[in-house]
Amino acid sequence: MSSAAAPPHDSDAPPPLKDDHEKKWEFRFTPYIWVPGTSGNLGIGPVNIPVDVSVGEAFGDSSDVNFAVTVAYEARRDRFAVFGNAMYVRTSSSDLPVPGPEKVSYSQNLGIFEKGIAYAFVDTMSADGAEGLRVSAIGGVRLWTVGAKTSSRLFGNHSGSKTWLDGFGGATVEWDLNDWLGLYGRADIGAGGSRLTWNAQIGVDLQFADWGALNLGYRWLSDDYTSGSGVDYFKYDLLMAGPYVGLSFFF
Repeated sequence: MSSAAAPPHDSDAPPPLKDDHEKKWEFRFTPYIWVPGTSGNLGIGPVNIPVDVSVGEAFGDSSDVNFAVTVAYEARRDRFAVFGNAMYVRTSSSDLPVPGPEKVSYSQNLGIFEKGIAYAFVDTMSADGAEGLRVSAIGGVRLWTVGAKTSSRLFGNHSGSKTWLDGFGGATVEWDLNDWLGLYGRADIGAGGSRLTWNAQIGVDLQFADWGALNLGYRWLSDDYTSGSGVDYFKYDLLMAGPYVGLSFFF
């Protein structure tokens, strides 16, 4: 969707595509809240625990907190774009089962920072942004900084923190059905500091004004990272998945 005004045209003619002289920078700024469940394995020193916290459990138990606050941006000119986001994620559980009668509590704080570029190899967006399809190839880097803690009567208290950088590549699809409704999808995969990382997102944009749109969707984000051994062992092999809601500003 675009905030650009539509040039006058005959009502029976198809929406005009953007001509060269109409190309200009377009900016999109989107803060949003993501509420993910978390599943996988977390290892710190001698402790390796299975994590399985659903979105419903996070909402239902005040001792389990799962949320992410993200600020994303995109700057686009014609088929080229640069994009990025900064995310803070907090997830925790006070009652994770491990083999035997013992229960373990855990918490993690993540900072995730992303920077990338995109090129639209399919772009049929109309000049007024009212309808059309855009398919883009994307590539970039994602920086993770993770701090995690575990606690139990049997294993004691353990904590660890790590920072690593991954590269990724993938694609996005934007499909504006009319001047107020658009669909969005993204998928990417990569590696680097981690063995494997992947990200997927589907969403709906509901544009209520030239300057803004409501964003609703669902996101998956996974990373498999391992380093060290013995007391320095750190394993982060977790999938976060859940719904999000945001507000986009166009200018």
